[in-house]
Amino acid sequence: MDRYHSRLIRRAFTLSLFLNPVVYGAVSIHTGSQYNTNGHTTLGFCANLASKHQINVPFDNVNAALLSHEYVQPAARNLNDLSSDFLLGKAIVEELQSLQHGERVLLTGGGFFVYGLELARRGALVTVINSQDFYLDLLEPIMSGKPYRILMSDDHITEMNSVPIDSLQRIARALRVETPRVLRYAFSEDSGGFVSVGLPSEVMLRFELQKYVQKILFALYTLEIENRLDRHKGLVQDLLPGINIQVHRIIDVWDAFSYSSNRVALLNLYYSKLVPGGKAYILLNGRMNDKVTDGSSDWQQDLYSYLENAYKPLIRVVLTGGSRVLILEKPFGFHDDSRPLVHGLSDPTKEAAFIGSGGLVVPRDDYQIIGARVSRP
Repeated sequence: MDRYHSRLIRRAFTLSLFLNPVVYGAVSIHTGSQYNTNGHTTLGFCANLASKHQINVPFDNVNAALLSHEYVQPAARNLNDLSSDFLLGKAIVEELQSLQHGERVLLTGGGFFVYGLELARRGALVTVINSQDFYLDLLEPIMSGKPYRILMSDDHITEMNSVPIDSLQRIARALRVETPRVLRYAFSEDSGGFVSVGLPSEVMLRFELQKYVQKILFALYTLEIENRLDRHKGLVQDLLPGINIQVHRIIDVWDAFSYSSNRVALLNLYYSKLVPGGKAYILLNGRMNDKVTDGSSDWQQDLYSYLENAYKPLIRVVLTGGSRVLILEKPFGFHDDSRPLVHGLSDPTKEAAFIGSGGLVVPRDDYQIIGARVSRP
């Protein structure tokens, strides 16, 4: 048994001892906003004090430099959410739901990767790469009895440790963990016949919340021990080359591609990790305005239109209603791994485009064609 699985088993065993926990400390309840998103404009570091893990982040990847608790709402979307026309769309999600048992899926970014948990429960083997570990940073402290914050609204819990309650409920449903009746009322949902005139005592609330989070984490660790879930913390372009996997599907919805330091290089990396017949689905951030030029005239073109024209059918861009999704496919019987799929482009020059009140950055990448324009393979 390797060190990784030994660690998981120890954590699961320790967690099982807490399923009937001793009540630790006091609950810290706040009624106001607890968010303080610092502006990051230079070289940032994503430091996880619990794991002593530090990630050096390029200046333009501010998203990865944020700590877990600085996110206003970590993504907790499920497969049904992804079927929205503003994300992947119904047709792509139906294809994901038809994956065969044992086929491997790579998720890049994704917050709490709830849709990945659903795919793992359906029998897929799921690998996740994310620059933050929200489970370790935000949920495990609750399990271990450390003090944590609760936000209230109209006598109901709306958030705990920067995790919105609706996100926690989605995670629990994906892992098939039932919400206890007393918490259904506290979470402002159907109480299943449980009658209450208010929240339980602070001590009881602490006790029930700990048990609930412990069961969620126990279900998560079980997927890892069974090798159905494999989590990695860091930047995709740094970690993926060293992960020895070939995958049937890649899902990049929450801007791992958009925030990468070189999007064409990451596209080539994704292609190299696909099995023949495999596909990558990349949601193109609407704020990206990447261009390609020939360096000798005023001609320029949208990068993704250029890639589709040059590499179709291996690269397609589809509209799902409100979004563009780039579909990268490695066909059966045709793939040349001796060189990158996308070639003949320079390294990008960048122009930062700031979005949102949190100071997140989606850099614009401009590429120049080297030599003749690429024709379709």
